[in-house]
Amino acid sequence: MATPCEITIDKLNGNWILNKKLSTEIDPIFKLQGINWLLRKAVALTDICLKISTSHTNEPEPITTIEFLQTSPIGKLASTTEKRVLNGEVRYHSDYIFGTVTSQSCFVQGSSEAENVGLVKPELGVQTKSLGSDLVKFLSGEITFEDRELFTHFGGFLVEGIHSGQRKTRGRGLWVHTFERSIHSGWEAEQTWGFEMINGNRCFTRRVVVTSAEGKHVYARLVYDFIR
Repeated sequence: MATPCEITIDKLNGNWILNKKLSTEIDPIFKLQGINWLLRKAVALTDICLKISTSHTNEPEPITTIEFLQTSPIGKLASTTEKRVLNGEVRYHSDYIFGTVTSQSCFVQGSSEAENVGLVKPELGVQTKSLGSDLVKFLSGEITFEDRELFTHFGGFLVEGIHSGQRKTRGRGLWVHTFERSIHSGWEAEQTWGFEMINGNRCFTRRVVVTSAEGKHVYARLVYDFIR
């Protein structure tokens, strides 16, 4: 189901399911992160469901928290819960899939200069240093990654203005940018979250680049269907 227009990046409340047909294959990502074969097999055989809840505080400053409850409808995987506080601070999280990781999350916008010439894309403070310009282009939606080849992607992220009591983005758009690092395994994962038009439908997507401690990397685009 296409994502309704009232669901925005700062109001992601709802239930979602990973569309495996439209998404990049997950197994190479998990393999690079050192996830064991049995767990990877369980993920391959079940649907990945997310219940996303968004909350806002205004004191001492506006802060948005996005909470994920990940479940498997047929019980092949135990549920996990994760909170993303979008203030850029380093936070710790542990679960049975990824172990202990540090994460930083924040909202990003496009530059005001880009707005003036109609070429708005997320302005990212990328922390993954070893992959060059393709990394930035992929995470900002300029290119996509299919069949192990990079090619120009003319759609990219939708530029959607937000006008609320907390922020006014107008034509500069709004996206979520995250960076994670495994404490024990040393892998890094950098992501941009937003909406893209896929097969004529507005879809919530997460563009991900995972880099191992040895420098190997995997690009992925995860596409989610809105349920209700």
